[in-house]
Amino acid sequence: MTTLCTGSHTPCTRTGAFLHMLLSFLRIIIIDLPLASLFLPFVLVLVVRYAYYGYVSQYMDSYGRRDVFERSGDGWRLLPQFQHDMTYYRRFCDWTDITTTDSADLLVGSDSAAHAGRVPVDVMMKHGAVVLKDVLRQDTASELRRYLERRNREDLRWSLNFTVETSGRVSLGLGAGDSPIVAEALRQIGTNPTLKHTLEELLGPDPAIVEISTMTVLAGAEAQDFHSDADYGGSSLLYSRTFLHSYTMLIALQNTTASMGATSLCPGTHHCANMDLIDVCLENGAFEASSNGRTGPDDGMLLRGDAVLFNQNLWHRGGANQHNDTDRIMLTMAFAGRNKANAGDRRYQGLNTFYHLRWNQWGHTFSDLKDAGTVMVQPMAALRALGLWKPKSANWGVTWIEHITEKYRVGGTLFHNKDLPAFMEFLDSIGVPKFLQGDVILCKSESSRPWEACFSQVVENIFWFLFHLNIVVVGGYTLFGLVFWLVSLPFQAYSEPYEYGFIWTAAEC
Repeated sequence: MTTLCTGSHTPCTRTGAFLHMLLSFLRIIIIDLPLASLFLPFVLVLVVRYAYYGYVSQYMDSYGRRDVFERSGDGWRLLPQFQHDMTYYRRFCDWTDITTTDSADLLVGSDSAAHAGRVPVDVMMKHGAVVLKDVLRQDTASELRRYLERRNREDLRWSLNFTVETSGRVSLGLGAGDSPIVAEALRQIGTNPTLKHTLEELLGPDPAIVEISTMTVLAGAEAQDFHSDADYGGSSLLYSRTFLHSYTMLIALQNTTASMGATSLCPGTHHCANMDLIDVCLENGAFEASSNGRTGPDDGMLLRGDAVLFNQNLWHRGGANQHNDTDRIMLTMAFAGRNKANAGDRRYQGLNTFYHLRWNQWGHTFSDLKDAGTVMVQPMAALRALGLWKPKSANWGVTWIEHITEKYRVGGTLFHNKDLPAFMEFLDSIGVPKFLQGDVILCKSESSRPWEACFSQVVENIFWFLFHLNIVVVGGYTLFGLVFWLVSLPFQAYSEPYEYGFIWTAAEC
């Protein structure tokens, strides 16, 4: 007696059911999954290509300049085509432009009667720097230092830390979600009324955050040369309608003396457009930042929790750490004004300035600091950095897309032309075939912007390779599908019809 399969007048054959299931499984493994694995990268590259040529390239064109200087004899001069953009004359400084040799002149917020009523903005405009008391509580500063000492000893990912020059200085990018003590420190900074008022007077309402990091000067580290963080020709010093104003803040996480490498300041040089002010600063009373009311290598001290805020055009340097077993650790933050793009304001960050801020912390503003532990953590922080989402009550800062696009367009700190060969070596190291890479020599010979030319080559090479590969594979898939359909015809009688198609079952026999 022959048993019929449920719902069918066809004899039940276990072998046929098994064979159909096996063929279906093989089809998924051999055809469907490889096809999807090939098609999805093509779609991704298609989206990247569309975004790059449709949006990013137009965004880059809004950055009107790349180089500001050109060689002139033995020196450099500003490019003449940008002279009509200048908003301040090129001021050459000498010793007479040093505004003070007394660190007490920079101090505000002290209990001393001599400092009572002193307005931070007035101090900043005159000297280019101001020392603020109690930006962090002393217990918070001490706990943060202990946390950072542990972090500095860890084997961190390369994207989170780097060694600056060869001078024994290590910088670590920080995020609000790293530790509760980091979030608490940011909260205290964001709720400091003197700092908030000072920054908004200098930069406008709710300035953008462009750096959150720590600088550790290791025991035995050498002194830096005097320098400014922003080039006078690529910053708001001469071109305030082109570039955003920006300021750096260093907060002491221990009582910091000159022998520990305290930051030295050269007051008044934030107005200067000299190529070199090292000798002027060294020979005319530059001094270590101090918040105890005294000046000098033996008496001055920046107390734990106090901060020095300075214009990024101010000449300054980190001193030598003469201690044998104690590192100097500072919490570093930088702030910039926010442009009003909807009103036609296209100012952007200065050229040749590096801001150590993790990619997913971009896009935030000063008002976010008070709730750093909730609004500056993932995944909200990443969406903010990419310019995709922010709370309705918040403001946009400088997004990561803006930052990286500008650096990519103008070159400088992140995309030096000399680094292109190293980038190609990196592509080799991760297995990208040579025929998909850009031709560095061709990029440099055919374009004044080799990074853009090479990146475009890579995008185009990958796009067309995947396009042709998908055409070939889809043709093979169609042929294979036809063969599969013909081979499976004898077994289709053993499938049961369902509402959404045929699902093969081993029928009850």
